[in-house]
Amino acid sequence: MSEFRHEAPPRAVSRSPHSGRGPVPKWRHRAARWRCGLALAAACALSACGGGGSAGNAAAGGGARGLGAPPATAADQAYTDPVRYDMGPKASLALAQAIPGAAVSHHRFMVQGRLESYTATTGHLLVRSPETGEVEASMFYTAYTLDGQPAAKRPVSFFWNGGPGSSSIYLHLGGWGPKTLQIDEMNLPSSALSTSPDFRLETNPDTLLGSTDMVFVDPVGTGLSEAVAPNTNQSFEGVDPDARSVLHFIDAWLLANQRQMSPKFLYGESYGGIRTPIVARLMEQQGPLAPQAPVLDGVILNSPVLDYNANCDTRWYNARAPELKTPDGAVAAAPSPVSCEGDIPSYLMVHFASTHLNYSIEQASRAADRAMTLAREVWAPAYTSYEATVGSDAFRKAYALPYRASDFPSALQQSFQTLADASGLSADDWARAFNMGYVDFGSARLGLSDRQWDRQSRRLDVYNAMVSVPPNAWGYVDFDGRPERWAGASDYFNKAFLAAGRSYFSDFLGYRCATPYVITNGGMMRDWNWHHDGNLSTLPQTVSDLKEAIDLGGHLPVLIVHGEQDLMTPFFQTVLNLESAGLRDKVEFRLYPGGHMVYLSRRSHDAYKAALERYFSRVAGGTWSPDTPARSL
Repeated sequence: MSEFRHEAPPRAVSRSPHSGRGPVPKWRHRAARWRCGLALAAACALSACGGGGSAGNAAAGGGARGLGAPPATAADQAYTDPVRYDMGPKASLALAQAIPGAAVSHHRFMVQGRLESYTATTGHLLVRSPETGEVEASMFYTAYTLDGQPAAKRPVSFFWNGGPGSSSIYLHLGGWGPKTLQIDEMNLPSSALSTSPDFRLETNPDTLLGSTDMVFVDPVGTGLSEAVAPNTNQSFEGVDPDARSVLHFIDAWLLANQRQMSPKFLYGESYGGIRTPIVARLMEQQGPLAPQAPVLDGVILNSPVLDYNANCDTRWYNARAPELKTPDGAVAAAPSPVSCEGDIPSYLMVHFASTHLNYSIEQASRAADRAMTLAREVWAPAYTSYEATVGSDAFRKAYALPYRASDFPSALQQSFQTLADASGLSADDWARAFNMGYVDFGSARLGLSDRQWDRQSRRLDVYNAMVSVPPNAWGYVDFDGRPERWAGASDYFNKAFLAAGRSYFSDFLGYRCATPYVITNGGMMRDWNWHHDGNLSTLPQTVSDLKEAIDLGGHLPVLIVHGEQDLMTPFFQTVLNLESAGLRDKVEFRLYPGGHMVYLSRRSHDAYKAALERYFSRVAGGTWSPDTPARSL
């Protein structure tokens, strides 16, 4: 059985009426009393909307009304936002400008052969500091709530992407919202990407609205979310202030929409692997929003990074390792301070997908098991020998960069060849950069010359290495819509998401704003404060936060999903992170063909959605239990 598919027999998860997974400490009841005061503050802030009475009511009650009112009696309420937003680091809104207006619209969709109605609420919510009660930010969101459902039983899930600096548009319009861009990136030939492609926005048959209400959240500095003075956007550009602001948003939305009793889930992607465990831990520490209310029912992590210190490429760039030059001036691979073992299986799975047509998800899972075994049993032992060899003075005097396989002892040559056979690269590629980062892999896979080894590697998409663009590709734009000087495969869908973001909010949801929606704020990562929880010596890791949240929540149900061809957050690195913390058998781990945004691969989309529906169902029924891994042979 695959390590990622074997499921243990369901174990009943005991749930108290207080937390959902165990008794509530007395301090949590005390926390609940002072937090109930936030309800009045949130309701007052929303009802005081300066954009008109109907918009204020929509913001305060749109979600609640969507739960009870039949669509035949509910009127759409479009909203034209008079505020101009600024995502710059020094920007902030004056308090008088912070208007929590929202558009409310009503729609229908098919789920399991039934026609269901739902309410969409789009706009801003004012987020307050629980310590001072002062408004700290105006955060943009879109909420979808199924009509006619009892609030106490209907789950609500909060979604965000990563970055840091990314809005939630990728999960929203690429993944699980009621509309989606029709992208199938595992079947995009390079020739189809000679120019930046357009993708249509269509009804999403795989929306998760059948299983959970959805709230897509844009952290401060992304989308249309801006700080309120005296704070600036930069006040939230850091691991901890960012997570706290998202927590405050969740509290405010639940209180404003009378959803304290609802089952609650968090869904984070990419850098969401840092943000989400922190938010989960903070929620569990603070306790329920109301007596008898559940705190948190589950966490879903999509292609997460859990520990930047274990990511070889992250450490490379943060350490600003100097480039080594060959005698002819070409860029050569410099030694990374961290093992890239976690990346190796992803390279092998790129080759598997390239050489196997019409393979099943089960076949891919078995191949992933073999790839992890090879990384543990072939690559890892050889890495120790490789580092010792290239670190010796005698070797450096005898051989020059770039190294060739024939420069090394026969045992290492055999390892190079084994990896070459499994990856589709050459033995010389592995000799040159055995501790292979994704730039090395991309350059070797594209067959680039020494002088192209670095820059031209952008033609391979590190988020899904099955995607590549020709060297003369044109029409590509960056996240801000400006032309790219060097076409990069990772940017192939930017134009489509930019266009969708411009039209979707106004045409489908009725929210209009003069400020362009910022899908990704690239400047945030440059200025980000990476220190977490007072640790000033390392990059952030949230494996410990996840562990604490699981323990505080009485074995909080956690589902982690990865794409096999994602080189940015490789799946095996997450496995290693979980194993090092003793968490591998406490979470449900699933692996699918695809990249960073697994939901953009049609081969995996249906299976991924089915796994999510089963996860929600098992949590609701008290029968969730983590997959028990079958160790690779």
